[in-house]
Formats: sequence, C-alpha cells, structure tokens
Amino acid sequence: MPMTEQEAFQLISLVSDTYNMEFHESKYKAWVSILTKDGDYKSSEKKLRNYIKQSKYKPTIADVLATKPKAFEMNEKPVEETHQYKLENDPEYARKWQEIKRKGQAFIKELRSND
Repeated sequence: MPMTEQEAFQLISLVSDTYNMEFHESKYKAWVSILTKDGDYKSSEKKLRNYIKQSKYKPTIADVLATKPKAFEMNEKPVEETHQYKLENDPEYARKWQEIKRKGQAFIKELRSND
C-alpha cells in the first residue's frame, strides 16, 4: 500500500526538525510526490531513523525512500504444457527433444576430445 500524504508529511517533518532543513513549496511537493508514489511508510521511517543515527549530513530523498518489492505471483502451467507431459504424449516434441539432446551430447564429446 503506497504511503499517504500525511505519512509523507510526518517523514518530511522529522527530516526538517532533525537537520534544520528548509522545505520550500516546490521541494515539499517533490518529496511528497515521490514518497506517496513509490514509498512504503514503515520501511521509509525505519530507513530514515537509521540514517539519522548514522549521519550528520542532510538526507536526500534516496536516503529516505524505501519501497516494498512487488509480490511474486506464481503462475502454474497447465500439466499439458509441461516438458514431461509433452515428452510422454507428443511424439513430434519427443523426437525434437531427442535430436537436441543428441546434438548437445555430441558437442560436449567434441569439446572433451580437444583437451
């Protein structure tokens, strides 16, 4: 879930208070835009607090912004599209696979003979 504008404001306030950093209107809008579009509040807050503990220099947006990785969606193939199923049930596919396998083995044998 993206960060809300209120959450972005809280992070900007923390930066402003901690580093005595001025946020004029255009800078504020830029930070809010980036934080609300891509940022995760809890991760960004944690990242900012760690930054504050470790650095005496004013942070950039990259020092504050933390994103959550997109959830991995596993798309299962139908059984009929699997390699094993095709080998067992599609003679043309099995023939092509055996030919590819034979060529691969011949190539490996040729490479080994050059040693």
